[in-house]
Amino acid sequence: VNLPAGRYIDLFTRQAYVVSDEFKQFKAYRGLGSIPVFVKYNSIIPLSEDKGNGCDNPENLRVLVYGDNARFTMIEDNGNTARLETTYAVENGGTEFTVISSGDRSVSPSKRRITVEFMNIVDGACVSCAENGEKVDFTVTHNRCLKVAFDYLGGAAKVVVKANEKISDLTADSLGYAKSRMLSVIERCEGNNIEKENLFKALRDAGTEEEFIKILDDSFIKNVRKEQIKEFFNIIKW
Repeated sequence: VNLPAGRYIDLFTRQAYVVSDEFKQFKAYRGLGSIPVFVKYNSIIPLSEDKGNGCDNPENLRVLVYGDNARFTMIEDNGNTARLETTYAVENGGTEFTVISSGDRSVSPSKRRITVEFMNIVDGACVSCAENGEKVDFTVTHNRCLKVAFDYLGGAAKVVVKANEKISDLTADSLGYAKSRMLSVIERCEGNNIEKENLFKALRDAGTEEEFIKILDDSFIKNVRKEQIKEFFNIIKW
């Protein structure tokens, strides 16, 4: 893989990547069921969450927020002349998310369920959620990032969150970051659960990067899995 200078997050594994040189060529280790897809930091990606393969404008929307300051305008139409523009934005260090629409509301569902995934926030909470200044009910879940879901009626909506821990906090410590991410790789390794548990504990208790790498190199897991775990170190040292 060749990546130009910048910060990225893998869409599927949610690994953080930092390229400080003009560009970087490296090997991205993935299983047969996954491919590396790199999202540039400070991006917003809306995805339909409706079931099936329909072509209607979605009633359920998943909005992936990467970074601290970003803006994206989604355009919807009815196949003719009616058009609606909805702008999603995040600012204030990635803690304030806003939605505002302009145009013909008839092309969009009267109520849309939006789930905002703050990909940079590993642990956090929702402080407030409002539309046109009125409080809106919301739900919060965590699955490797902070997720806030609410019903959007087409006005000016704002979600304010608190970040207790960000990916940038984790990547400041390369050993700690590798330890926090290695379980997802070890779980997929061949071998009995006792062997995998013992390896996990040994790596978790390693005091230095050198000790961590030696334990990993001497372990029973396949080389491709070892390289996947070592990738956690390399991606934040460039």
